[in-house]
Amino acid sequence: MAGRAFVSRFSPNRTDPKILEAIFVQRHKLAEIWFGRLRDSALTEVKHHLLAIGPRGCGKSHLVALLVARLQNDPQVGERLRIAWLPEDETTPSFWKFLLRILRALNARYGNEFPPPPREELEGASDEHRSRALTEHLLKGLNGHTLLVVVENLDDVMRGLKSEGQKRWRAFLQEHSVAATLATSQQLTEDVSERDRPFFNFFQIEHLSPLTADEALLLLQKIATQSANTELLAFLQTPTGRARVRAIRHVAGGGHRVFIILSEFATQEQLDNLVAAFEELLDELTPYYQERLRWLPDQQREIVEFLCRQSRTVAVKEIAAELYLSEQTAGSQLKGLKEKGYVTGATVGRESRYELAEPLMRLCIEVKDPRREPIKLIVDFLRIWYDREQFTSLCEQFERDGELGRYIDAVLKGFDQKGWGPVDQALFHDLNGVEEGKDPQHLVRIVEEIVSTTTVAKLCMTGGFKLLSIQRRAEALGAFRRACELEPEESNEWMALSVALSLLNCRGESLRAINRAIQSQPTESVAWGIKGYMLASFDRYEEAVEAFDRATELEPKGQYWNNKAFALNSLERYREAIEACDRAIELKFEGAYPLYNRGRAKLGLGQVREALDDLRRAVELNGKLGNAREGLAEAHIVAGDWDAAERVLAEKFDLPLSNDNDARAWHLPNVIVAIFSGAADRRVWLHRVRRLAEVAAAEQARRPDGDTRPKPLTQVGYSLVQSLTQSAYARAHADALGAWVEMWQEAAKAHPDLSLSARLFGVGVRYLRTKDERVLLDLLQEERAILRELFKLDDEVHNQTIAE
Repeated sequence: MAGRAFVSRFSPNRTDPKILEAIFVQRHKLAEIWFGRLRDSALTEVKHHLLAIGPRGCGKSHLVALLVARLQNDPQVGERLRIAWLPEDETTPSFWKFLLRILRALNARYGNEFPPPPREELEGASDEHRSRALTEHLLKGLNGHTLLVVVENLDDVMRGLKSEGQKRWRAFLQEHSVAATLATSQQLTEDVSERDRPFFNFFQIEHLSPLTADEALLLLQKIATQSANTELLAFLQTPTGRARVRAIRHVAGGGHRVFIILSEFATQEQLDNLVAAFEELLDELTPYYQERLRWLPDQQREIVEFLCRQSRTVAVKEIAAELYLSEQTAGSQLKGLKEKGYVTGATVGRESRYELAEPLMRLCIEVKDPRREPIKLIVDFLRIWYDREQFTSLCEQFERDGELGRYIDAVLKGFDQKGWGPVDQALFHDLNGVEEGKDPQHLVRIVEEIVSTTTVAKLCMTGGFKLLSIQRRAEALGAFRRACELEPEESNEWMALSVALSLLNCRGESLRAINRAIQSQPTESVAWGIKGYMLASFDRYEEAVEAFDRATELEPKGQYWNNKAFALNSLERYREAIEACDRAIELKFEGAYPLYNRGRAKLGLGQVREALDDLRRAVELNGKLGNAREGLAEAHIVAGDWDAAERVLAEKFDLPLSNDNDARAWHLPNVIVAIFSGAADRRVWLHRVRRLAEVAAAEQARRPDGDTRPKPLTQVGYSLVQSLTQSAYARAHADALGAWVEMWQEAAKAHPDLSLSARLFGVGVRYLRTKDERVLLDLLQEERAILRELFKLDDEVHNQTIAE
């Protein structure tokens, strides 16, 4: 592409420093700290020795090149510092040869400031004399400047120097406080980690982490911006683009070099060049990984070779069984491999599972395959970066012969296979890697990518349930809709969709979804149970009881009986509710819920003492169950103990939101009606209404900014309006109802959060007394809609009334 910014795949020092800065990712804080230390080394007597450790292709050279450029561009440092950047892969068999390499690097950069040492001083001399002569020559050339030795592949240099050379270098650094070090190594070797080695505890070591999926995406975006590759930049901003980068990171690891190659060839017309570039990379990396394998003891090497053949995390038990090891031995060897950086582990429940820390290590196995199959990494890469339609169209430009033809055939064969592809596997891996409660936006992004790319309904379902667990209901809805599109005949997918819709209060659509689930699987008790629960939450209790009856016929689960009891209580069918609770307890559905429902039913039958016993026990078993505290408060009011009721209500308002304490205060309308029915003295009404509002307001005032719980006064107001459907008001005298309305209007004057609810309640009471829908016209249209839905008034009749 014309005008593309040059980014070297293998030698970042050949890349323009401005571009290195522009595409730098992940390590900004480290670069800032290390630059400060190297700057201090140049300007003060304190000398720092820095060592970055990481596998090939992880961006070590990029970091080094960037730091060197920053040092050179600092006016103060430039005057004080002399940099000897040693060429990679040169042999260093002794200390004097190491000094000679430093002097040659200085001569190459600074010319006559560091002339070559006189040959006559070195020829035929002993190593001791050569070391002394070169040391004097170096110190003379430095002439008070600070030397920065930049050493890549320090592990190779240390091996060449051996113990004697290392001792001499360490002695030089201690005797002459003139040098700092900026070094890299592919692994932490014994030469710097063992106590008996000269350089133990000498370097300030930083282990470089691989790129995360988001960091890899950012790197590609920065390179695309520098190269003015608008097509790639736009693609990377889509969920599909993000998912493909995530999958490449999964199969190839988080090395910078892989993504630099991708940025160079990630256009549809470059298929042959892309394959060639990756083969070149693999040729360069394979000997490195093979050498790393050879360093391992036999059992550890055997474990790594086994993991190379897996494309998933593997449990210790399975590794031990496959390799005929005891679990204790396998666990011990895996611990050693983890410390050396060969594997990573995670705990799933009580099970430890492991995978390769560097997925590219699989090359060690693949290149030794005698069948000469196309390298799986490249095949997976092509399957990830192109969808089938793109790849088929692209292949029309190339002959299907030779090496490229074999790769084309392998990719097309992969597309034909059913099940989880490499993108799906990567998304599932990262989805399960998100820690519960941490970085919810990251989880949302992963599920967006799933919805945009996958054809696996199970993956959408997993993502949807993960989002529901963190209350991201709208995003979960999209995942469940996609699952239903992929598997339209599966009951589970429609059940999940119905739950998400219900949580978003999409009543009609949620019922259609659960009916679709039942249509797909009419004998699925869970679907009938969900339908009953939904109908109850929509206050359609008669239909809810019918659905729970069908669920209990199919499977007599205690939960269905308990939920049926809740619906029966709402219909004031208290004796049936008690029978349902007893049946739930018989079926081992124990705990707070059936006790709450039974206590509520006993209260409805006037069995106050028995109700108090059940409700107290429910609160003891589950202090977070808001309904039980509301029921207990009602029982105290009926028993004439207002102070106890007030304490329980204060505790209820203080509860955090949870599955046991819904934002909707289900039982609070009963508490309000109990205040009304429990006394005829209007002074008692006034006191209790005022105290209820004050308790709610006090809790509301205590809450910090950003508290996401519903306001207690809002809950009281909502419950006041909901109480209009209670039968106690239908039996009450008009004068009593009028006085009751006045009580709430007085409370609203002191607590404006109750104003709308008090107005709705007043109009609602007038409707109950007259059954004349025209009284609703005193409200705004959106306010009328609340009462029309509450009283289940027909819209057609409503429109006719307005017309008259």
